[in-house]
Amino acid sequence: MAGRIGTRLRAHLRGQDAALLAVAVASSAASLAQFPEWMFGKYPNLAAQLVRGQLGPADVADASPAYLLAVLAAGPTFLRWAQAIGGGVAVLLVHSVAARASGRVAAWIAAVLLAASQPWLLYGAVLEPDHAIAVLGVVAVAALSLGSRSAIRADAVAGAALGLSFALRPAAAPFALLAGGWLLVDRRRDRADGTGRSARAHAAGYAVAFVIAAASPVLALYAVAHQDWTTTMSAGQVFDLGHRPEGTGIGATFPTFLKMTEMLDAQRPDHRPDRAHDLSRTFAAASASMPLTPAAAERYWFGKGLAFARLEPWAFLRQLARKLIFTIAPPAGDADVPDVFEAVRTARFPAFPLRLATVAGAGGLLLALRRRGVPRLLVLWVLAYEVVYLTFYFQERYALATLPAWCALAGLAVETLWQARRSRRLLPSCAVAAVPSLLLAVPFVRAEARLRERQLLVPLASPAQALRAQGRWEDALQRTLEEQAALPDAVLPFSRHGYGSAVGEPERWLLVAERANATFGAASPVDAALLAVQYASAGRCDLALPLAEEAAGHGFRSAIADASLDPDLLAADCLRELGRSDDAFGRIRRSLARAPGTLDGLSRAVAAATAVGDPGRERWTAEIWELHDPVTAHYALARARRSWGDAAGALADADWIAARIPDARPLAEFERALALLDLGRTTEALQAYAQSLSVPFYLFGTSRFDAPVRALTAASPDARALTLLALSHWMRQGNREELRALLRKHPELAAGEARLQGR
Repeated sequence: MAGRIGTRLRAHLRGQDAALLAVAVASSAASLAQFPEWMFGKYPNLAAQLVRGQLGPADVADASPAYLLAVLAAGPTFLRWAQAIGGGVAVLLVHSVAARASGRVAAWIAAVLLAASQPWLLYGAVLEPDHAIAVLGVVAVAALSLGSRSAIRADAVAGAALGLSFALRPAAAPFALLAGGWLLVDRRRDRADGTGRSARAHAAGYAVAFVIAAASPVLALYAVAHQDWTTTMSAGQVFDLGHRPEGTGIGATFPTFLKMTEMLDAQRPDHRPDRAHDLSRTFAAASASMPLTPAAAERYWFGKGLAFARLEPWAFLRQLARKLIFTIAPPAGDADVPDVFEAVRTARFPAFPLRLATVAGAGGLLLALRRRGVPRLLVLWVLAYEVVYLTFYFQERYALATLPAWCALAGLAVETLWQARRSRRLLPSCAVAAVPSLLLAVPFVRAEARLRERQLLVPLASPAQALRAQGRWEDALQRTLEEQAALPDAVLPFSRHGYGSAVGEPERWLLVAERANATFGAASPVDAALLAVQYASAGRCDLALPLAEEAAGHGFRSAIADASLDPDLLAADCLRELGRSDDAFGRIRRSLARAPGTLDGLSRAVAAATAVGDPGRERWTAEIWELHDPVTAHYALARARRSWGDAAGALADADWIAARIPDARPLAEFERALALLDLGRTTEALQAYAQSLSVPFYLFGTSRFDAPVRALTAASPDARALTLLALSHWMRQGNREELRALLRKHPELAAGEARLQGR
């Protein structure tokens, strides 16, 4: 059977074997040269913990069964090389598939586009199953389209490939079903022509191979780890992440507080990457004030996602429409793995962005809708995963599952354009193929692309931290200002920069704003909104308000995790600071009218309604508990209530979190400290602040503790606990004068003075 497929492949190549093989080898080599080391340690870490017996059944169920077994059997380095080689094989196969679907021009366009696509080169180095899923998809389609129609074995190869794909991630199920339907129709037509066996026989071979390949890794992993069948890859949580009200249509919308808690856990020596699934079960259990089974936690998160569709159906449908558009016109740099984000930022070789394949491929898809055979199979491949993306969420990593199909369809579109040179009757088809390119001009598509363009300017590990460690304080400040100008921490809910990165004082924020204005300007809604954030952080609401109004006038809104980047909410904060509470409340209501159900909008609405005595408070309170988990809601409410003068309510919210989420205790203590300061309970506030200092990053300015720290250390200069608190506080502030004065009073700490001299 392998010989027959090989014969057919050679027939399609027709003397171009060497050139095509060179393209495939070059693709694998470019991936290895640019990203020689594997990235993302989730699966190697899980494999090591599984061997040591440290994983529970629910933890194992968070992982892909087949991929976890592959890491156990082969090891990460071998797997990284296997993915690079598999990427080259897929280039060969996509050439053959596109040749069968359209012709020689299409075949070469598909092969070159796939071989040089940035995500194809990049994700071959990432130890996640997405690249392998894409390769198996190409194998399946090649077997279905190139295998002998009288040989059931080719269909069995396709079934086995899609079965393994299902074992890697259950999202392969829709395509497996649609491919099986295509197989029945195609083989039935062959039999009607007298050229094939019974269509049922082909379908049976396909189905049996699928079941065996899909079940074997799952059963093998169950025999080893007794995984929990009811929580496979945390489907409930993933569903909720794709349907939160803050969602922009691209990527997952994680609860900010959950990601911050995950970063706290990363400081522990026994942590493991990607603990978000486990923390989501903890957050769900906190809502019930009792332990939940993994299955019950999944049902809880499904309920949260469905609540948005039930309470705000139009907003839910708008979000689905945005998601669909982003599957065709995705922004660059949409990565959920920090190492991948940094790899994109520092890539040395040019490569084709994902959107080149998807936009061109969407044009080909429109042309292929009226065709039968292999083009129809390519359409089904894309549509099957579109259902998955709409059900859950879309991002660049998941797009790999359909990237070969998009490349083949892009080849079909280009071949149509090529043939139009000689046939005017193809000009309407060319116009149809060009329609998807119009999506690149959609305002929110351009806005998200600009936002990610600015994100890519910020490094994963801030050079400012290293500069400060060397005592180069002024250089560190200038580097920090550059990073904050590109994307301020004020809109980045969980810092990638590490210890001591926040700008802090309003004077420095003003420097950031001036640098951002000089570098980026305010011509686009994104640039205007971010500049407004920077000016507001500097206390210059007079400059921030017009910019926020301009961004809102263009209909801009976005979010990073679940922290809204909403000009209306920013304007509301400024208006509140200026004492215009009624106007601020009006902007909050306008925000919720435009983007119903958002966490930041509802928490501000509850706090503002409480402050002004508005009867709408009950409705907004009910909605925030309905749409959001209580841990996330209490955190947002604590911040909003404190801003609107309800320090006692903020303290109660922070106390609730501290009591129920021990892993997040330092974060809750910081909120408690701020609320206690507002209540005039300074000593208690500093005690809470001291407990929050284990947090290795700060997203909020700590300057409010300057005066209390200075006063108490002056009153009790020999108290060691206060001295250590002051040392940590001034280090975070980057205040060299206070640090030097403290070190002079405490010579035993003078060993650190050399780092303050600015070598």
